[in-house]
Amino acid sequence: MKCTFFAMQAAIRDLSVRAQLHSLVAMAPSEQSLAEKRAFYSDMSSLLLPHIGDFVLGYWDYVDDPDRAEKEFDTWCAEIEKVVGAEVPDDEPAQGAYRSARGDHFLVSIAFLLQKGGTSDLTMAERCDFPEESYFKRSTFAYLLATAPMLSYATVRADALYVVPGSDEDALTIDELRGEGYEYLHPLT
Repeated sequence: MKCTFFAMQAAIRDLSVRAQLHSLVAMAPSEQSLAEKRAFYSDMSSLLLPHIGDFVLGYWDYVDDPDRAEKEFDTWCAEIEKVVGAEVPDDEPAQGAYRSARGDHFLVSIAFLLQKGGTSDLTMAERCDFPEESYFKRSTFAYLLATAPMLSYATVRADALYVVPGSDEDALTIDELRGEGYEYLHPLT
């Protein structure tokens, strides 16, 4: 099956939202029906949209080349899971998502592998059609985030939602998010 890929990542400055989002993810069943999947992403979108003013950095991508789409999805997820799954030895200071500095930001990432030409792909392609100067505006991120509940999950081959770090105690600082490993994130206006 040929696919397309959409992903979005945002650094958000509001740990109360991280806690609510983490709770939403923790309560979601590992296996979901199509209706439950739509409800989950509707809840996620409804939770985040009122806080769009707290989105400080971000990146999004839509890949309509089926030869690249699945690899992009796998790479995107693998890179996030590598950070999340990294264990820090007890005798070393934590780095990246796990370190001792007190931050006030977290990352939320969503990724979709869509059936090329399916309802979800057509919706996403239309909603990603922005002039380049609009790519990194909060209004663009709000518009794209509002797309998740519109998808027909029967034509979504795979999806992922990540909240990093997993606890408030390990929250990221803005300096970290502007540093090594996060160069792809753009300031949002």
